[in-house]
Amino acid sequence: MAAKLSRRDFLKGTAAAAVGAAFFGLGGKISASAEEPAIYVPGTYSATAAGYSSDVTVTLTVSETAITDCVIDASGETPDIGQAAAKEMQSLIVETQGVDAVTSATAENTIPAIKKAYADCIQQALIVKTEEPAKEEGFSFEKTEFGTPLWLVPELGMFQWREKPAMPGEFARTESADVVVVGAGLSGICAARRSLELGNSTIILENDGRYDIHGFQCASVNSDFYKRQVEAAGLNWEDWKIDETDFVRNYMSMHNNRTNIDIVKLWTANSGKAFDWYEELMPPQGTDGNYDYRSMIYFPRPEGYDMSQKDHKYKTYIGTVDFTYQSWAQAGRNQVDWIEANGGQFRYNERAYMLTNDGAGRVTGVITKVTAEDGTVTYNKYEAAKGVIVCTGYHGRAKDIMMEIGVEEGMYTLRNGNAFPDSSGFGGSGDGHRMLVWEGADIEPFRQADGCVLSLLDPAAGLALNNNGKRFHNEDDQCWTLGLELRWQPGGRQWKIYDANWRRDLDHQNMSHQAIDSVNHTPWTMPGTLNNENAAPYTNGTKMKADGTECDGTEFYLDILEKELLAGVGNPEGIAIGSYWSWPGDIRYGAETLEELAKMVYPDDEEAQANMLAEVKEYNEMVAKGEDTRYGKAASMLFPIEQGPFFAFSAATSTSGRMGQEGIICNDRLQPVIPSTGKPIQGVYCAGVIVGGRHANCYMTPMGGMNHGFDVTFGKLAAEFLTDDN
Repeated sequence: MAAKLSRRDFLKGTAAAAVGAAFFGLGGKISASAEEPAIYVPGTYSATAAGYSSDVTVTLTVSETAITDCVIDASGETPDIGQAAAKEMQSLIVETQGVDAVTSATAENTIPAIKKAYADCIQQALIVKTEEPAKEEGFSFEKTEFGTPLWLVPELGMFQWREKPAMPGEFARTESADVVVVGAGLSGICAARRSLELGNSTIILENDGRYDIHGFQCASVNSDFYKRQVEAAGLNWEDWKIDETDFVRNYMSMHNNRTNIDIVKLWTANSGKAFDWYEELMPPQGTDGNYDYRSMIYFPRPEGYDMSQKDHKYKTYIGTVDFTYQSWAQAGRNQVDWIEANGGQFRYNERAYMLTNDGAGRVTGVITKVTAEDGTVTYNKYEAAKGVIVCTGYHGRAKDIMMEIGVEEGMYTLRNGNAFPDSSGFGGSGDGHRMLVWEGADIEPFRQADGCVLSLLDPAAGLALNNNGKRFHNEDDQCWTLGLELRWQPGGRQWKIYDANWRRDLDHQNMSHQAIDSVNHTPWTMPGTLNNENAAPYTNGTKMKADGTECDGTEFYLDILEKELLAGVGNPEGIAIGSYWSWPGDIRYGAETLEELAKMVYPDDEEAQANMLAEVKEYNEMVAKGEDTRYGKAASMLFPIEQGPFFAFSAATSTSGRMGQEGIICNDRLQPVIPSTGKPIQGVYCAGVIVGGRHANCYMTPMGGMNHGFDVTFGKLAAEFLTDDN
């Protein structure tokens, strides 16, 4: 008979300690009034945790009863993201006496690091240290012959989130409309607008205090907008138009046929028309990055670009409409203004709690849960005469759902000594997932992992070496897959090697997400000052050069970068890059010779230095022959590394997993289905990234801005399908 291990003994283990001790009682607000006894030992306390590209240090100064000052050093993080989040949280921690206040920043690795370091500071400062909560007795686990517990069992409660709670008996308010949209993100805004256009009275429920439209790109296939750009350039549209069958075939191949082909086809066939519809409310196309800028990114291509991409690792397409954060936010504001002007009713600070049904399986409305500042909970009821559209996004802040769906990434996180995150990867409350599962739907069958890594110039296909100086893959890659590939490599780090002709490499890269536009002059590539009150605060402001001077919008960003790279050649401390460059990686070196560069990259490892020089020599020999016989990089991307100065740019993958992207299984009318029968749940539709089957391996896409493309297209279509069915 297998040995048994008590629940108390099991939960004393390292995995539970990593989850429990790191977060129990430390992540939120700890405060005391003047009349209450002291809770802190007055003083200053510091702690450090690993962020996206550097360590993040939090320093708290406390009195006996309160946090009086907070300093966060995130100087090694990405300027517009991690550093912006640190600056905002620095003041929020003092204002709220905790780290649970919502920040406008989207630094998915920096913010958890700040929270972890904050928790460590609080633990140091507390007079009475927190302890792991007592564990209930009476549960035992089967053990292997080696004495290890077989803990992954349903009895542990991993499926408990799937159990629908009792329906509330009283409601503070009841409202009715033809359509109730849950979520005021991009997909919800599009669903609400289209619903109103089709004559439906519409209520939009939103958990937060305002709508949320952020980002800067939107993908589509064969939009009229794209056609206009091609024809304005004097080119033949038929030569540039995307073959939809080719697109779908390539998309499915990229995801090992694990995506839902009907969902992919639905988007491909309708995304162009959907973007053109969304654009109708935008100001006329212009070049003002604060207001009306938009253009086709990667169009036209540099002279000599191989449009056939016959040897590329993945085929990529032109179809992404580029915006700035500011012009995209303005486009979203215009949609919201139209909705409000045409009778749409927003209900902010209303958290969707559960769906109602007629007892025969048809969804009839939504119940919201409202928690007052004093903790009082009330419920409101919203009746939907025609149907509900769920647009609640990801589930990356729902720890109970992540622990089931993302168990593999969770274990990866714990194995690396990190705590299971409060928020992972893509955020999202998971409220929509929960409500739909309670009605019989389910989450898509494939777990998605992401590992976005961008060293300077990525995804340009230079020569990629690992921490041992060895080449490790075909460099024609996407940022979202590179992080996963680096999990195989020592230290999870890559070094990309280029010579003085690095700008030539940019002209022949793929056109995937975050690829560098080496041709067009836009508000991105001619950096200056951008501000729009509708954009997230961290995106506004003036872009700076490394020397502390302002970018004034008159210089091409690659020209600025070239000057900064040359200025840093020979500096053992590395090359400084200004904030105009959004993804600089964490380490950058330049040297006049490859031998000097090797010593900078691998200062204490002569074997790695020798490996690097040997790899460059072998690579150059393959370039001369026009064929990468080792990893099969496309011949159009093979360029020698032979003219100094030489550069090495680095970045590392995260030691924490990324969870929360998985969506709900839906049919090609965006209705959630019951998996055992394939029958749709009547009266409810999904839109945006809660629709499952969009991605499978990770957020690997044949063009940038795909999630925004899914939001716009599926928001519009969900309202049309709902109206047609009534």
